[in-house]
Amino acid sequence: MTKLDRILEFNTEDEYIRVQAGVEWKRLVDKAEKNGFVIGANPSSGASATVGGYISTGGGAGIGLAEYGSVGNQVVSLKVVLADGRIVETDPWTSQYFVGNEGTLGIVAEAVIKMFPLPGRRHYMFGVDPMEKGIELLAKVTELRPYYVSFLNRGLLSMINEAKGHHTKESDLTISIAFNGTEGMLEKIDGQVKEIFKGTHEFSEEEAKEEWKERYRIGLAFKKLGPSLMAQDFRVPMVTLKETMQELAAICKGDRWGAESLAGENGSVILAVMILADA
Repeated sequence: MTKLDRILEFNTEDEYIRVQAGVEWKRLVDKAEKNGFVIGANPSSGASATVGGYISTGGGAGIGLAEYGSVGNQVVSLKVVLADGRIVETDPWTSQYFVGNEGTLGIVAEAVIKMFPLPGRRHYMFGVDPMEKGIELLAKVTELRPYYVSFLNRGLLSMINEAKGHHTKESDLTISIAFNGTEGMLEKIDGQVKEIFKGTHEFSEEEAKEEWKERYRIGLAFKKLGPSLMAQDFRVPMVTLKETMQELAAICKGDRWGAESLAGENGSVILAVMILADA
């Protein structure tokens, strides 16, 4: 399906974009943001992940979910090829039959996706110790519905520092956040965010913006260190995140490992676990 790679319509008046299923999300996101709009849910693998693939697998994890919900909430309509060869156009209600069905009911060929105005954006990054406190603050800031919220644990940041020759200050959790909104909204949120993370290490906005630019590839930089395994990512409720991280530490004891997270739908957290391993 990657040959279906055209952006067919960019409608700023009615705030939607029509694309073929093989368009990569980064292309779509970049075009929207250059024109003053933001895309809701989009995958952290957006440099290569396609629109049709993310819709067909449900789009329940990635960037934008904490604010806008899963990708199905932004699908206006789809062009779908059914098993008998018929081509159908869906509406916002019948589109849901094809969101997350893995292609079993039909193959997505085109999608019309809702866009949202982007008046402004502010970036933050904080280092928090110990891990338990970091998770507590992560839960609090997620309640403010940021557009982007993610963390790296100490193990993964240490590997990234070594792989890239960086010296980013390491903490048990390094949390990155971005909010969209008007200047007034962002000023109000700024006070709330600073209050939540008071007493922690705050990185400069320039450092936070740099992490944002690297969002599609930051976690995988560790692979430069040698043979590695990116274990299956999985979803846990925020309320069990502390116990999950403690269990991961016990399972991976003796290995060099790290974890990266992204927001999932309905207050969940997606964890991707990376381990250095021999062949």
